[in-house]
Amino acid sequence: MFALSAPIFSRAQIDLPGCPPRWSPGPAPCHVSPRPANWRSPCHPPPTGDESGVSPLLVDGDPASSALRWSELAGGFPFPVVALPVGDVHRRVDDFLGDRQAVVFDAPQMEDHAHIARSIMRYADEWIVPVTPAPIELDRMAPIGGEMGDVQSLRVQPARATVLLNRTNRAEATRTGPDADAREALSERGFDVLYTHIPRLDLYAQSFGSPVEVKGSAYMDLADELIKRQDET
Repeated sequence: MFALSAPIFSRAQIDLPGCPPRWSPGPAPCHVSPRPANWRSPCHPPPTGDESGVSPLLVDGDPASSALRWSELAGGFPFPVVALPVGDVHRRVDDFLGDRQAVVFDAPQMEDHAHIARSIMRYADEWIVPVTPAPIELDRMAPIGGEMGDVQSLRVQPARATVLLNRTNRAEATRTGPDADAREALSERGFDVLYTHIPRLDLYAQSFGSPVEVKGSAYMDLADELIKRQDET
């Protein structure tokens, strides 16, 4: 599963950890958010099976139910969406998997709903933390690192934790400027930063409630990178 939230996580059959199996190629992703003001939406619906070769289940673990509401307004997504904003989601997810190849969790803010976020992190094998390249966001990463360490101790196999630079200043990666500085600072603190980043675009900000064509977008690049990471494990 891919956990983004505000961060993203996922599990073995795509991925956020540690209970039963997940996306076929590997783990499930989820996202963990460092702060309440972080991006709450599921970052655009995951790519469909035709686009990525993976058939996902989207689990909305946020009590705000933004992912579920988005799918309702958009007339449905080409994959199932279920709401599980509960503290034992790691015990329930497998009841909804069926033959799905991937699980993607929209996790709530850790500061607001820690019991739900920790449960998702126990299930997902890939934890993705979206971070805006701003000093205040980088400063708030320290508590998230501590929470990750606590949950890792509850898992049989450790999850992989990565950072996704979100709402970046430039569409392409740069060697200088705030985006590059944030990437360098996070790497120096020991965080694994994904190569793909999500630029700040009105197209993304205004798309809530509408059908989304993911192909050709930064989100498709993100899905491709996550799938390749699973193939490398």
